[in-house]
Amino acid sequence: HYVKLDVPVTLFAALAHAALALVVADRERAGRRSTWLVAGACAGLAISTQYYAGLLAVPFFAAAIAYATRSRRWDAALALVLVGGLATLCGFLAGSPFFFSDFSVLARDFTELRQVDIDRAVGVGLFSSLGPYARMLTFGALGIPVAVLAAVGAVMALARDWRRGLLLV
Repeated sequence: HYVKLDVPVTLFAALAHAALALVVADRERAGRRSTWLVAGACAGLAISTQYYAGLLAVPFFAAAIAYATRSRRWDAALALVLVGGLATLCGFLAGSPFFFSDFSVLARDFTELRQVDIDRAVGVGLFSSLGPYARMLTFGALGIPVAVLAAVGAVMALARDWRRGLLLV
């Protein structure tokens, strides 16, 4: 309906996921630093657009685990995750060079972000947001048929190839 931060953060997150999909699907590209650098830079730009994109760390570690179990090279997987992490930091700083300049503004922004995005939508406590967000997704954003088909697709992807399915989930 209108452009907000959701559009660029989705673009950068999708690009990061596309690079990570190469790690999972392509044995040759999985061990290349360039693949992890691209994924990291895109993740950093996504995080600089919306801090919640920091959850991209989860698919990074999932891709590294998939790579390590396939190659039996845990040391190489750790080194590549560190390369991706450094690229993430560089992408973040390129998108938000002011981040470390004034910590009082940073603290205020995070407080306002929490008040707007979390406190008004959910209660307090561990996993208290799970129910409200599930309702928002199924009844609000997606609708029940699409949510059910997405869940079925996730289960099918995990059953077919757990590495690719893990990245999807």
